[in-house]
Amino acid sequence: MERPIRIIISGGGTGGHIFPAISIANAIKELQPDAQLLFVGAEGKMEMQRVPDAGYGIIGLPVAGFDRRNLLKNVSVLVKLFRSQLKARRIIRQFQPDVAVGVGGYASGPLLKSAGMMGIPTLIQEQNSYAGITNKLLAGHARKICVAYDNMEKFFPGDKIILTGNPVRQDLVNSRITREDALRPFNFDPAKKTILILVGALAAYLKVPIKDLPVVASAPELQHEKAVSIGVWAVALGLMTHISLPPPVLGSPLVSQVLTEGIEGITGGKFYVEGDPHKAAAGILAHIMQKRKGLGL
Repeated sequence: MERPIRIIISGGGTGGHIFPAISIANAIKELQPDAQLLFVGAEGKMEMQRVPDAGYGIIGLPVAGFDRRNLLKNVSVLVKLFRSQLKARRIIRQFQPDVAVGVGGYASGPLLKSAGMMGIPTLIQEQNSYAGITNKLLAGHARKICVAYDNMEKFFPGDKIILTGNPVRQDLVNSRITREDALRPFNFDPAKKTILILVGALAAYLKVPIKDLPVVASAPELQHEKAVSIGVWAVALGLMTHISLPPPVLGSPLVSQVLTEGIEGITGGKFYVEGDPHKAAAGILAHIMQKRKGLGL
């Protein structure tokens, strides 16, 4: 009797990596119900909670990202990377996967590199139009690279690329609500493209600037330069934006200071830095209540 297919799915760190990974796992289970799946993530990251919540087993690696502001701290990062490489090899030997899938994030690196060195076929799933550094480093040894956008040849070998789009939750795929059903309550024309702009629409409805709205943006896992631009966009709109670490703008403490203090007087928004989730929630709620009071809500 042929044994069920075994697949390792590795990566995480943020919801942008984790939820596509879970969607991939769900799709595999629909196609092959007896498939055996194992997730490999990074210790202490949100995948260690989200993946078990979705019903899958996960093993954590002691991997961490490089600190581009304090190079001395990277000594411990290299030690963790070496330990993660050894642990990844043990996981592969014990689980004996037929294929390893990487969705980006710290844990993808050691796992997919080890899998490739051990002769296990690897596949990369890249969610973004600008490829992440982990996936770019792993691309050379991957069998196939699934992407969501055209023109990804600038990051990956063209003969390996498959344009698949991004994985989505199965409840969205199986939804019986049609586009026409969703547009009907708003009297929108189905023949036209629809753009959702919540904050701007709310400000227009209340006839107030965006900075006066009881709205807070939050990116608690923000920790690299690529993500700073998203937060800066929200701050520039006038929104207080919560992050767990100071904006990691390399070599620019003045810019970090402006974004957390000085810019509020210009746009009305700022970065709110708080790593403790309970204190962050209290600070966010206090800001929202203050804005609601200002609007008489």
